[in-house]
Amino acid sequence: MVASEEVLRSVIQQSLLPSEVILACSAALNDLDFVNRWTMSFHEIGVALNILVSPNVLLPGEARNVGISAVNTEWVAFLDIETLPDCNWLQVQMDAVKESNADGCFGSTVYYARTFSERLIRDAIYGRQPVKTLPGSVFKKKVFGIVGQFAPFVRAAEDTEWMIRVKLMGIRILDTPGKGLISYKGLTKLGLIGTLKKWRRNYR
Repeated sequence: MVASEEVLRSVIQQSLLPSEVILACSAALNDLDFVNRWTMSFHEIGVALNILVSPNVLLPGEARNVGISAVNTEWVAFLDIETLPDCNWLQVQMDAVKESNADGCFGSTVYYARTFSERLIRDAIYGRQPVKTLPGSVFKKKVFGIVGQFAPFVRAAEDTEWMIRVKLMGIRILDTPGKGLISYKGLTKLGLIGTLKKWRRNYR
């Protein structure tokens, strides 16, 4: 749960705090210390933490759908387990949508690379400039009633497919590359071999 702790810590440090945080876990969470510690930490700043545990392994789209179903607020924001937002991420996104009277705003992710092989992967696939992504995005919950939820039974690109559906349906969602940045740290944990195995698994 180390990655989860990094993400939760980054949420607590936001200049604009959410009213609730939903953590969808795809395995039994037996670490009561983790649950109690973070529930108390969020309670102290007036934010509800809702940890949803599935007995089955959830694919990314399934996990997001579980989280969306539990949302009690008008707005929904997304982070992934390996994505860390700037401390002003949520403030920037919410200011942008309210100023433009939009129904949402896509996220902007910068892919972090530490080693030579990680930089090769990043530069060949993602590049060094911010990339429009679902992590970091905020939407009105009603958008999911119009567009539908995420494809639940695919290993990869379910977020890209959903974002294309949004555009095709003409819903007013802002593009804000370079603002409210998210850093993706997954490359540093996978390494070259791990990344190749992940791609093989995803596209098999």
